[in-house]
Amino acid sequence: MGIRLIFTDPNTGEDGYTIHRDTVTMNPAALPAAIATIPADSTSYDDGIAADDVIYFYRVRAFIGAAEGVSDEISILNSTWTPNSMANIVSWYDPSDVGTLFQDTGATVPITADGQAVALMQDKSGNNFHAVQATLADRPIYKTDGNFLHWIEPQGARFFDVAGSEFSVEPFTTIAMVRSASTVSPPQRILDTRGTGLPGASRGWQMKTTTQNDESGLIDDGAGLYIQWGSGVSPEVTVPISTDTLYLMDYNNATATGRLFINDVDDVDAKATENADPGLATIISTAQSRLFAASDDDTVQAFTGRFYGGAIASTVLSESDRNLARAYFLPRGGVIA
Repeated sequence: MGIRLIFTDPNTGEDGYTIHRDTVTMNPAALPAAIATIPADSTSYDDGIAADDVIYFYRVRAFIGAAEGVSDEISILNSTWTPNSMANIVSWYDPSDVGTLFQDTGATVPITADGQAVALMQDKSGNNFHAVQATLADRPIYKTDGNFLHWIEPQGARFFDVAGSEFSVEPFTTIAMVRSASTVSPPQRILDTRGTGLPGASRGWQMKTTTQNDESGLIDDGAGLYIQWGSGVSPEVTVPISTDTLYLMDYNNATATGRLFINDVDDVDAKATENADPGLATIISTAQSRLFAASDDDTVQAFTGRFYGGAIASTVLSESDRNLARAYFLPRGGVIA
């Protein structure tokens, strides 16, 4: 599978462009040899020899005689990888696939336009953990920029319940793409299965948008054992509330260890272990799961930002699969990391 680069041509009188590619980030002052030279006034280039399942970095260089200008760098995953490539996929939600969004819970009236209320967001994993809202006034809104970006906007008062949601996860990875609210301070719940209550008191797990001094993720056995990320640890994770953000969190219950990634950054110290032992949450399951609010109270920590998509898998990703997951999800939220 090849890669097509599309770029603007703001220059007049240039002699041409050179295309530069690498598998690591490039220094614009010391570019590797060009993979191609293309004519003046070009606005695209097809890289037909890019290998599958590789993340490539590209820069375009314009030149007029000895003068030159180099573009910003972009990274592109050349891959057929999707969240269904993960072992033991649990659920996958993808607002960019408008064919999975419906205005009714029976999946007979499709979403066709920006601003329509979503009654059903289908689970693409094949496990039928569909996100459903039967009440019209509580239905989140489908939004798009008209180009590449598509998202679900709960607007702080709308939410989905997850149908048939006995989520059972043993070591698990949670991936969520969000844009935190720019006008309401976190914490705000993106996905919640444990409801309200102090850590150690409510069985389940959750992922939240957060700044300092509150957890991004929490796993709780409801019997006094829990583990959380981003709260009370040094350095703490700080996420600007107006920033497009990819959260990627994994937890290995056999060792009670986990990692949290914010966009492309691995914050290995962003885990606080409190009253936790190996074997915590051998199976974390719940009879109620909810997107965009606490599972037992939709008024608690309601999410007011944009949800670009997410997936859950009952596995701990390898480093290579984690890189593929990041490369897949980051552009779907317009994130450049």
